[in-house]
Amino acid sequence: MHQSTIIVIFAGLFPLLATSAKFPAQFPTKLERYWWRKGFWRQPSKTTNPLEAGMDLVKMPFKICRSVNYKGESIPGKFLDGANICYIGFNGSEIRLSNPNEYQLLDTDKTSHFEWIPSRNGDIANGAVIGGISKNFEVYFICTAAHLEKGKTVILIGKLQPSEGACFVAFHGKEFFYESYNVLRDSRYAVKFQD
Repeated sequence: MHQSTIIVIFAGLFPLLATSAKFPAQFPTKLERYWWRKGFWRQPSKTTNPLEAGMDLVKMPFKICRSVNYKGESIPGKFLDGANICYIGFNGSEIRLSNPNEYQLLDTDKTSHFEWIPSRNGDIANGAVIGGISKNFEVYFICTAAHLEKGKTVILIGKLQPSEGACFVAFHGKEFFYESYNVLRDSRYAVKFQD
């Protein structure tokens, strides 16, 4: 293998802080029985059809966002229209990102075939969409979880962290985790990983 090929492969492992390409990512890891898929992440002003998911207390839908680089991490979360803020969970707290340069939205196009798959205990689904990456290079996926607040259920968007076995969501200043959740996938990439 040529040195330039090695550099290209190595550089390809860390594209998450930039706008993602339209090809699936297939990195064997602890989760090697799955194929992963990158998303179409764009700055808010450049999105054409951001993906909606979840809802707040008054049934307003959220959009899927992620931090570009919050303390060395790219973390998926929820974006509320009108407020123009991306909310992410970090170390037990809800973090508000209000500068459009601090976050991106998950965009869709005619090639997207997104769907939500029930899962639990850190499992992902074939074709799961990459949502971000930790400072230790663990890949985060996109999840939703039902959260009870003041007797009402809200569906929150967050990060699925396989090593922790849970979906982490943020609401009203705090971060919560759920072992049962839905994971976002693109059905076109729902192919079993073959040895």
